[in-house]
Amino acid sequence: MEVMDWFRQLHWNNLRVSKVSKNYKNHEDKTKSPPKRNWDVIIVERSALTAFEIFSKNLKDSGKMSEWEFSLLARFVQLVDWEPKYTLYLQLNYNNKKKIFKKWSSFCCYGVKFLNKELVEALHNRHEALFVKGTEKNEKQSPNKEPKVLQCISNTTSSPSKTRMFGQSQVIVINGNQDKEKVFEDTVKEIDQIRALLI
Repeated sequence: MEVMDWFRQLHWNNLRVSKVSKNYKNHEDKTKSPPKRNWDVIIVERSALTAFEIFSKNLKDSGKMSEWEFSLLARFVQLVDWEPKYTLYLQLNYNNKKKIFKKWSSFCCYGVKFLNKELVEALHNRHEALFVKGTEKNEKQSPNKEPKVLQCISNTTSSPSKTRMFGQSQVIVINGNQDKEKVFEDTVKEIDQIRALLI
């Protein structure tokens, strides 16, 4: 699922005609809190926050998005104001470039030799800053506090060393430098623990 397309479909009518759209009403009906069951886990590959904080900011900083476009997008992200309860971050050491480029080359239709290595490194560093360095400092990235710029806001919530707080979301860091089977095993284990908390 492409997150930005989902935003557009969900909120475009609200922006255009200034009334609650049929899509939004359907969304409200679907998101009303049902009774919690241990299998009620929804996994989204990339959240609105990472789409904005990593990819959109990278476009702006590289000059491919104007300040005006960025401010429109920031306001649009505020409309959604959605933050996951848990974030699983698959962390790779950038020195393990072979594994990173293999992952990113699957997104590049021209193959790994045409992959922009500076772009991959910039995106990797942004992920690290967002999910590891920011959470170590207990910073919160919050789209609902400031309309023009997302700011880091102090977060006083303490958390265990493996599970870090990121805004209202707990960041669970999984070691992606292990072999595929071990990464999968660790991920399933974390998801099972999340399910147990939702009972």
